[in-house]
Amino acid sequence: MLACLCILAACKKEKTESHNPGQPITIDKFIPEEGQGGTEMMIFGHNFSMDSTEVEVFINGMKAKITGINKERILLIVPENAGTGNVEVSIKGNKATSTTRFKFPPTYIWKVMTLAGSGTAGYANGAGTLAKFNFERAPGLDVDDEGNIYVADAGNHTIRKITPTGEVSTLAGNGSAGYVDGPAAEARFNTPFDVAVDNDKNIYVADTWNAKLRKITPDGLVSTVTGVGDVVSVAIDKRNNGVYVSSLTSGAVYKVENNGNLTAAIQGLQWVGGIAIDAKGVLYVVEVGRSVVRMVDLKSVGGSAGNPVLIAGIPDEMGLVDGAGTKAKFDRPWGIAVDFTNNNLLVAGDSGPYGGTWYGGANSNQCIRLIKYDSWQVSTFAGNGERGNVNGTPSEARFSNPTGVVVDKSGNIYVVDAGNQCIRKIYKEVVND
Repeated sequence: MLACLCILAACKKEKTESHNPGQPITIDKFIPEEGQGGTEMMIFGHNFSMDSTEVEVFINGMKAKITGINKERILLIVPENAGTGNVEVSIKGNKATSTTRFKFPPTYIWKVMTLAGSGTAGYANGAGTLAKFNFERAPGLDVDDEGNIYVADAGNHTIRKITPTGEVSTLAGNGSAGYVDGPAAEARFNTPFDVAVDNDKNIYVADTWNAKLRKITPDGLVSTVTGVGDVVSVAIDKRNNGVYVSSLTSGAVYKVENNGNLTAAIQGLQWVGGIAIDAKGVLYVVEVGRSVVRMVDLKSVGGSAGNPVLIAGIPDEMGLVDGAGTKAKFDRPWGIAVDFTNNNLLVAGDSGPYGGTWYGGANSNQCIRLIKYDSWQVSTFAGNGERGNVNGTPSEARFSNPTGVVVDKSGNIYVVDAGNQCIRKIYKEVVND
């Protein structure tokens, strides 16, 4: 394009040659055939003009800016928001339209919907809103590579599975509290808070009131991995299948060694909630008791705990304030997830009853917050400070006690909307393809 631009610029210095109105304009091709606003395009054809003031080019009916021209080439800039459509060249009323359409990226909006759950507490499998959960405490969830969602149904003492279409089944447990290993249907849990799926499709369970980390194999066998006091969250390091767990009141995150021993990755925090690990091995931690998010690079963690870095929130200052990371405010957040397509973070804003000295109080963050990777800029992604059960655009949506969040490989976001006893899905809806 640059070489052609130079040629066209040189041509402008030559004697201007007019378009021949008695002959048709032809468009042979244009490159590239797809792009967005600001893309540089070259049209190839015949019977154009050396005088750019005679020529107009339209893409999907929107006028483009011409930056260079001769009798067989037109160089231009694709207008913003042009959309997908044909290319048209017009010279003194003589027109030619391309047979190929220029493809503009589809326009989409984010939408929030209810994927599964009736809105009232209970225990029922089934499709979509026919299913029932009992989301007590602060449950979390995870998703596998096929888009299946696994959620800790704390009040029903079970692990539930939800297909991408919203079909709900019980993966392990039967609704009764207990502590039993073995086949999934015979296993018992006691108020599990979180789940995580590893690269081999094993599902790890933070079996909170049993103070154990449990494992469900792909063939449905439940076993105990190790004991962890006040275990509330579990995350997998996808680089090496490493398992990490957080302990609420001990203020620590531990790596689970192969022999079941625990090695501190972070310690000394106040009320630790959700944890997540990105593709580079950076561990993100929600410090619920201080309403902040911290991180530590696991590559720097050896035999002793790492030094966590504050990336978002003001310690001990609660609120719903967007802005630069360490100037933003959260209100006892809980769940956290990495969007692996861009490394951005999503935070579920409400820890429910696990807000330290504020146990059971009101929470201003009935929403999902977004933390941009590297800049740590914080914004409100969906919902606001108002409780409710409303679907629609992110600004229209309302949640009640969102405690868990996860992102699948297609960029869909799933939320445990604990107060509304359902799983919400936030997805992109194409409005102009």
